Amino acid sequence: VYYAPALLQKAGATQALEALMILAAVLRAARCLFPCQDGSVESTATVRIDALKVLTPSTIAQRKEWYVSRIGNCDAEVVGEFLNEGVCVAAPLDLDLLCQRFISQYEALETVTTF
Repeated sequence: VYYAPALLQKAGATQALEALMILAAVLRAARCLFPCQDGSVESTATVRIDALKVLTPSTIAQRKEWYVSRIGNCDAEVVGEFLNEGVCVAAPLDLDLLCQRFISQYEALETVTTF
């Protein structure tokens, strides 16, 4: 995952766990696009997360719709919208757990501030 360290740096200490949850979602989506096969044991896929590296995990979770789009035999990138150009193969990022985590944190904060 290209730019993974940049995503973690942007998240900082306060959202490091959430950044790791995003990276896990990217890896799961990439595995759908690049499945394990006997003939590809020695191949490596590169997934670029340029679109994510400049955002905090909370901002990424707000958008909710992200995709890993295959752009070559061994290349993919994260995009914010699904593009139907030509033969585009993409897998959605499953960010449900991340969104639930931020909702729970917001509700907990709201409960504390109302007392």
